[in-house]
Amino acid sequence: MTMYDKAFKALERAGFSPDMVGGPDDPHIFVNVWTDDLGQSHEMRLHDTEIGWWASKHEKELVD
Repeated sequence: MTMYDKAFKALERAGFSPDMVGGPDDPHIFVNVWTDDLGQSHEMRLHDTEIGWWASKHEKELVD
């Protein structure tokens, strides 16, 4: 399982509805974020650092 797959699963467990786009050589993860102040939803792309953090969260949950 790749770092992107682990991050995707962890985001789903956290209640997000992530989208994985791009090819196998260059995947990207997008999530929708709700802004209460604006009353709008915005789609944002996760940076590789954030993907790594979510992937580590997936691994920690499997160990705990």
